[in-house]
Amino acid sequence: MHRFFYFAGVVLLWAACLPGSGDKLSLDQVNAFCELTKQFRHLPIAVGQQLDEAIDEEAKAAKARKDSQKAVNRADAAAKKSEDAKKHAQDAKEAAKEAFEAADGAEVHLQAASELATELNGLVETHLSRLENILKDAETDGEDEHAREAAKECTGNATNVTSGTLLESKEKLEKAAGKEDYEELRYDTERAGSLLDDLKGAQLEVSSLQIKATNAEERATEAAAKAKAATPDLYDLTVGQAKAFCKLTEQLRGLLDTVSRHNVTVTEEVAKTASSKNRSDEAVKQAESAAGRNSDAAPHAKRAKEAGEEVSAAADEAQKAHEDSSRVVQNLRLLAKDKLSSYDRFLKNVGERASGKDAQNAAKECTDSAVDVKSEVVEKLNAAFEESTPGKPFQPVKDLFKKFSDNLKELEGAADVASKSRAKAEAAEKIVNESAAEAEIAAFDVKKLTLKQVNAFCGLAEQFRGLLNSVKKLEGQATHCATVAAAVKARSTETVKRVVAAAGKNASAKELAERAQAVEAEVTAAADKAQEAYAGVSGFVGNLTASRDEHLLVLEDVITGAKTSASCSCGIRAAKACTAAAEDVTAESLKEAKDTFRQDIPGDHYKELSDGAENVCGRLEELRSTAQRVSASRAAAQAAEERLNAIAEEAGVKPAEEEGGAAGGARHGAVGGVAAFFTVCCLALVGVL
Repeated sequence: MHRFFYFAGVVLLWAACLPGSGDKLSLDQVNAFCELTKQFRHLPIAVGQQLDEAIDEEAKAAKARKDSQKAVNRADAAAKKSEDAKKHAQDAKEAAKEAFEAADGAEVHLQAASELATELNGLVETHLSRLENILKDAETDGEDEHAREAAKECTGNATNVTSGTLLESKEKLEKAAGKEDYEELRYDTERAGSLLDDLKGAQLEVSSLQIKATNAEERATEAAAKAKAATPDLYDLTVGQAKAFCKLTEQLRGLLDTVSRHNVTVTEEVAKTASSKNRSDEAVKQAESAAGRNSDAAPHAKRAKEAGEEVSAAADEAQKAHEDSSRVVQNLRLLAKDKLSSYDRFLKNVGERASGKDAQNAAKECTDSAVDVKSEVVEKLNAAFEESTPGKPFQPVKDLFKKFSDNLKELEGAADVASKSRAKAEAAEKIVNESAAEAEIAAFDVKKLTLKQVNAFCGLAEQFRGLLNSVKKLEGQATHCATVAAAVKARSTETVKRVVAAAGKNASAKELAERAQAVEAEVTAAADKAQEAYAGVSGFVGNLTASRDEHLLVLEDVITGAKTSASCSCGIRAAKACTAAAEDVTAESLKEAKDTFRQDIPGDHYKELSDGAENVCGRLEELRSTAQRVSASRAAAQAAEERLNAIAEEAGVKPAEEEGGAAGGARHGAVGGVAAFFTVCCLALVGVL
């Protein structure tokens, strides 16, 4: 702010000191103003040159400071590997300290130079435009033609500006205009010279400090080189050292696969343990529900709860192991990623720079990866490497593989904990399930069925209600197929008689007769098989009907009781709604209902009913299989009959017709639809086959 007021005052003083309208500059005055103006025109250039030189020198000093620090880092790295390098590292630090101090000083003096340049440029900005205006006015208002011409010709800059040239210009102005005029201009001109000297001094100081910083950096770099020279060549390994390092690198190469395998193991074991806990929690709830229905189940529910707590504890252990393994897996993956490529490069350099041929070959041939990396193996290999490479040069490698084995051991431990936790959880879950089952057995009361139990009885009852219709349907299909097969056999016999009779009158037809007799034998065999299979159908039907009546009576009795005594209103409603019969009962549908019944009715309660249902499943499957055999035999007989009829037509004989054909259609039309229906059923059975 004070600078603003200073320059504002200068402007006012300038205005007061400017020549008035009656004052005309003489030739000497014009020349004096011209010389000073040229000085001020060139002054920014001179200032810029000085400042640019200072900036360049300071940048060199800063670079020397940075390079000296790099030299210190190199020397320190060498000192960690060799005692002989420590002295050189200390020399590098001392030289770097000098470089830092010199560079810092150069930075300070550059700041001073920048401030001086700013002030000088401010003086130029204040006075130059006024000087230019004075000369401009003199071009027309000069005292005489010579003065006006001199003002017009005052162009360009001074070739050189120094404090001396500025002082000389000031003195010429005083002589031409008088010491009383232009006091501020003369004062600032003299001040500009002083500031210019200060700027030059600051620039020279920066230059001097730059030289000092550069020299110090060169000494630091030389000391770092000596430190490195005092360090042995790490790539010049013996064959034993090369092989030991190779073994460790092979472990590192196989690390990622091993880590992934352990990670998968832990994840799978934790998932199994969590599933075990979920199932256990449900079983405990089931046991507690049973205890709520019947106090006899309370001891079993208590045992289930205690075992469930063991499952939960095991699940917590497994989860903790998973969290630990996740952290360690990340550490090991980062370790392998960061170091493997550098170790491979190290082996490549050993293969090129080791003095021994065997060591070179050992490094070049080191390309394998360990298949199953174990912490114990890594520890042993690291110990062998440490024994073969005493001292500090390879200490970072040894430390890294120590970290490697420690993390891997932790991961192995986490995987072991996860597996053991899963085993504990499954063992405790088994106890939970056994206790829950025992609780259900103890709590079971047919007069207080739960909704699930009502539905189990109802599902089985619906199967038994629909069983008779399904049995009768299979019986009807088998009966019709057996009847059709018998009719086919009878027609085939008649057709063969006609073919043989025709052959007796025509010798050329004897071959056709023999073929017809052979096909008739096929028809007879198929029809006989149909009858043989059909013979067992009635036994199955009788057995199934009796079993159905016996078991359905028990089921209906239980459902009737549940309509008033089920343990909940929803169970009562379900019992009342249980009136339907299954439309199509198969061995599969009955087995599904039986399995649900066995699952929801605990212990041996109503075991005879479930065993009976199992037996009915078997019988029903046998009936279906028998009906299929009858149908298949009927189909075989019909297929053979078609071939026989073709032979008869070839012999010029009309095959025997099915009863109810052209001649008897009107008489048997009433049963034609039924026959067609059962024919479709037979075809359906063949389709199943």
